[in-house]
Amino acid sequence: MLIYVYVNTNLILNPLFLFYNFILKDGAFMNLEDIKPLKTLPVNKRGLDSHCKGVLTIVNSKKNGKRIEILESLSNELDLEDDIQIGVLGNGLVLSKSLPNVSQHFSLKTVGKKRVIYSSELVKEIIDVLNLSFEGRVSRTLRGIELEENQGVMLARVFEEGDC
Repeated sequence: MLIYVYVNTNLILNPLFLFYNFILKDGAFMNLEDIKPLKTLPVNKRGLDSHCKGVLTIVNSKKNGKRIEILESLSNELDLEDDIQIGVLGNGLVLSKSLPNVSQHFSLKTVGKKRVIYSSELVKEIIDVLNLSFEGRVSRTLRGIELEENQGVMLARVFEEGDC
């Protein structure tokens, strides 16, 4: 049985050292039960922890337009097709195919894997209602999510998450 090990060319390793330190008694290369997790969380290019993925992004750009982008996973969870209803509950937005007390339907476009609502008036109203600041930026991503089923239809409440 051959074992390939990356060796730093600056080190000279004894074959017996390799044998006794990397091959366990039962022939396994590693004892998986001895693996310990690292404390550091992965960080993406924007400096956010990777567990802080957003579910909805509000884009408020003079140059590239105003829109609401819904992440693919949320779109799938809500089983969205051609349109969506949006309401406000507390400090967040409620999204679904069908909401009680809401009559407006917003058309959805597919851009890549995201579902997008192009409506400058909707973006302005959401910014006002949720009191969002766009100082020094053109987008805000809502990362908090609560899902609930109501009469066979999924509802999602999305909100800003303070920890991310």
